[in-house]
Amino acid sequence: MNKGFVGRRGVLLGLGLGLGLGAVGCSSVAAGAATAVAQDYSAALRDSLRPFTGDLAGYRYRGTPLGSFGVGSIYLDDVQRVDPLRAESGWYLGGPENWLAAGRPDATRVEWRERLITQGSYGAFQLGAERRRDLEAALGAAVFVAIGVGAKLDYAQGAQLSFRAGEVRNRRLNWAEFSTALASGLIAAPVAEVVRRGNFVIAAADLVLLDYSAEVLVDESLNPSLAATLRSKTAQPRIKDPAAGASLSLREATRGRFIASSSQPLVAAVLFKQPPPRTKSQALAVDIAAWPTADLANSAVDAVESRVLQTAL
Repeated sequence: MNKGFVGRRGVLLGLGLGLGLGAVGCSSVAAGAATAVAQDYSAALRDSLRPFTGDLAGYRYRGTPLGSFGVGSIYLDDVQRVDPLRAESGWYLGGPENWLAAGRPDATRVEWRERLITQGSYGAFQLGAERRRDLEAALGAAVFVAIGVGAKLDYAQGAQLSFRAGEVRNRRLNWAEFSTALASGLIAAPVAEVVRRGNFVIAAADLVLLDYSAEVLVDESLNPSLAATLRSKTAQPRIKDPAAGASLSLREATRGRFIASSSQPLVAAVLFKQPPPRTKSQALAVDIAAWPTADLANSAVDAVESRVLQTAL
């Protein structure tokens, strides 16, 4: 599924956990309008999840609903200094599915990944009645914009947007399990070298939405351009990101009622951590929750992820 290639900093080890779709289609959106949608989506996502999760310190809520980089994604720590216009794939080092050294059976890899990541459920996702319409509009519009239905189209004119998800989950990385594998020589050499140097940041936890979809009901007499654009996108039943192994389907359920849904969970928010300062003789603390939160700019991480996807596709 994953494609390896050489970036400026060395070998890219893969494309993480493959949870969600990459930012396919966004390049056709006007930059200013797309930025505004991303900001609205990120804020709406935070507001909609707060009743479930409370205020989660340090979590960064994604600016696009189509991200494929969740818990376990690891980067060299100079990602913070990446010029967004010159982001290169070499800063991203993959995720748990690529960490083990070559030659391990697939069954062993699957079992290890299951031990490496723990998860708990916050239950079914339901938007609060007080701001339901505003939140659904922001969340739903972002899904359609991300699949290439332009941000400049008027979703407020003759259109009703909604967003749903079946469940909210929190996933966390078990660094003690990783440390055991590292000490046993089971970790791929390029990853082991970076980890031992300590010059990396990692997604220690994330929030995901399962079974999610966005829907827009269009009155074609009021907004024919929106209906026509959405209908043209249904000619491609599945918009695929082969790098992440995920896809987003768009269909017209009934006349003027369009539904976009993902085949994979949506990575909604990510908690980035970085190793605490230590001497060369010290091992990394196994309690990753106690590590400092990495102060990364969303623009830097988004640029690196976008570059990785562009190169792989």
